[in-house]
Amino acid sequence: MYPPPAPTPNASLLYALETQERQLDVVLMRLEAARRDLVPAPANFWRGSARHTYDAGIDALRGTVDAGFAAVRSARYRTAIAVADMVERDALLAAGGLTARVR
Repeated sequence: MYPPPAPTPNASLLYALETQERQLDVVLMRLEAARRDLVPAPANFWRGSARHTYDAGIDALRGTVDAGFAAVRSARYRTAIAVADMVERDALLAAGGLTARVR
């Protein structure tokens, strides 16, 4: 049996990024649940300025939640790109395609 490969110099950073990616997945699921469960639909039971005011408040709330969702989704995407880049660099380094100075 062969010994396990030696850890790469960036193993702890890669682990941290992978952990961050998983945690961002959890945050995205929670935000989706919050958007689904806490943001009510527009009101059909009011008329006039009360309804417009209520709907404007709901639209503002929905916009805030959607902006937060977009920010977390972007952070998750960028983290996934960083993980992929690190894995690719480590593979190139292991294959002799990169020198340690390039990293």
